[in-house]
Amino acid sequence: MRAVADKPTLATIAEAAGVSRTTVSNAYNRPDQLTPQLRRRILDVARRLGYPGPDPAGRRLRQGRAGAVGVLLTERLSYAFADSAAVAFLEGLARRCEDAAQALLLLPLARGEEGAAVVRQAAVDAFCLYSMPDVHPALDATRRRSSASRIASERVPSRSTSSRSATAASR
Repeated sequence: MRAVADKPTLATIAEAAGVSRTTVSNAYNRPDQLTPQLRRRILDVARRLGYPGPDPAGRRLRQGRAGAVGVLLTERLSYAFADSAAVAFLEGLARRCEDAAQALLLLPLARGEEGAAVVRQAAVDAFCLYSMPDVHPALDATRRRSSASRIASERVPSRSTSSRSATAASR
C-alpha cells in the first residue's frame, strides 16, 4: 500500500505527461478543450500512476457548496429510523433533496457546546432543525453560519415540550 506522501497528484501527472496542471485539469473537467489524443495520453499516464482524478471535495470547496442538507437531531441517531413521525418527515425531506440533487446528512447533537461544534464543522449548505428546543447551542451556531440556510421543521418551546408548532426560517 502506498504512503500518503507517494499519492499521485495533479502536479505529478502533469510532470509525467509533460503538460501543465491546467491541461491535466482540462482532461478531467473540460475535455472539449483538448484533442482526443492528448486527453487519452494524460488519462493513460494518470491510470498508470494510480491517480483517480480530481478530488470532489476540493471541487466543492472551490465552488463554495457542499451539495448536502444537514438534519440536526436532538435524539440519538437510531431515533430517526425508529420513530414513525421522524421516518415520515425524513422521507419527505429526502424526496425534496433528491429533486434538488442534494445529499442528506443526519447530525445527532450532543447537549451543550459539543452540539454547536457539530454545526460549526458540518459541510452542508443548509440545516434542517428537527424538533429543536428554543434554546440550544447548536441553534445559535446555525445562526452564526451565515453561508448556511436554516429550516425549522418543528419547534419545541423551552417551557413545554408537549406543544409543537411548525415554523420556517431562512438566513
